[in-house]
Amino acid sequence: MFIANRRWVLDPVLASLVILVASLSACKGPVSVNPDVTPPSEVRNLAVQSGSGSLLVTWDDPNEPDIDYIEIQLVPSGGQSAMVMPGIGTAILANLANGTEYSFRVQAVDNSGNRSYGLTRSGTPGVADETDTTAPGEVSGLLAISGNRQIALSWTAPADIDCDKVVITHNQSGGDTAIELPKNRFSVVYAGLENDITYTFTICAEDLAGNRSTGATVSASPQAPDDGIAPGPVTDLAATPGDGQVSLTWTLPDDADLNYLEISGLDDGLSFTIPGNSQTLTLGGLVNGESYTITVRTVDLGGLKSEGRNITF
Repeated sequence: MFIANRRWVLDPVLASLVILVASLSACKGPVSVNPDVTPPSEVRNLAVQSGSGSLLVTWDDPNEPDIDYIEIQLVPSGGQSAMVMPGIGTAILANLANGTEYSFRVQAVDNSGNRSYGLTRSGTPGVADETDTTAPGEVSGLLAISGNRQIALSWTAPADIDCDKVVITHNQSGGDTAIELPKNRFSVVYAGLENDITYTFTICAEDLAGNRSTGATVSASPQAPDDGIAPGPVTDLAATPGDGQVSLTWTLPDDADLNYLEISGLDDGLSFTIPGNSQTLTLGGLVNGESYTITVRTVDLGGLKSEGRNITF
């Protein structure tokens, strides 16, 4: 800008900038954005399935691209609720009381916080679907760990919402009497078994309608621990002869892994065993006036035997 003949004269470039600014100022006005106040559509294909202590809710999301989440809430208001991201379409309402009917509302919520009116459904946990004839899936990850006279089983229950329990049997004596455990139990220990015998366990899953899976199987043999140390012998071995018989008594050693006692020395040369907690034994069928020598040995869980203790009568 410069002065000529006492008049203000604008430089051509500066004049152009002034015109541009003026033009922009003339165009400037209040900017308004219409807020999104339109609620989204409802979920589609809403369904509920009863489980043991739970309800499985499934649906298809609305087609709008601005869906933020789906909310499921037990009614009346203030009950248990779940917020599920789009694309999942599944929720489980857990820790419910079997036999009690629950109502719930499912609403779609968009990015602007608008909610659909919601769809209401109801379901009753623990009530079988009378039309259900499909067995649940099998348990998975079935594992058997052997111990001394015991086997520990563990597994993962199938994902079926209506799976109610697992039923366990095995192939040895008494194993046909089933053990039933709720679906939220994932392990059990069978104790009092016989060592070195193979037990085959079958675990079936059963649903609320009584449908039962074929069963998953696993085998194991209880094994006695081998500490490498033979048990101590009996002490205070004594004999009291009678008419054609003798009564033996003794004191047991203090070995925690004592399993049984072995008795030998009769005329047939054979030995036999008695429980490890025995402290007396009566032998019959003896001949009066004849001399007998009996040997008593202790045997531990690993099969190791003590030195024999003899007594003659």
